[in-house]
Amino acid sequence: MIRPTGTYCRDIARELRDTADEQVRCGQPLSEFLGDVLGFGYEPDIEAREADVISELAWLIDRPTCHVVKFERAAFISDGVAHRVFEFRCSNCGEEPWSDSESVTRFCPCCGAEVVE
Repeated sequence: MIRPTGTYCRDIARELRDTADEQVRCGQPLSEFLGDVLGFGYEPDIEAREADVISELAWLIDRPTCHVVKFERAAFISDGVAHRVFEFRCSNCGEEPWSDSESVTRFCPCCGAEVVE
């Protein structure tokens, strides 16, 4: 599940707080309740659903961070002028979602990790 911003965590926390009493009263199994709140579809394999729920909760508690790794993609000379082409990679997932230093966002659009210095 892609987590584009920190608002995701706040939205999930708000929904958990707002619906916790209702869940307890109706006796819905905890993994089913959490899976519904976290947006997981029906999963007949209870163990797989519980593993997904646990993984998502861990992410909410301890969101991964990354830093931007700048590396030279190419170097060439054109009309006597040296040119260097750089790419910007996420240290968490290894993807290259940014085309230049100006396009770097607060979160990696590929894995959702928060970009830190």
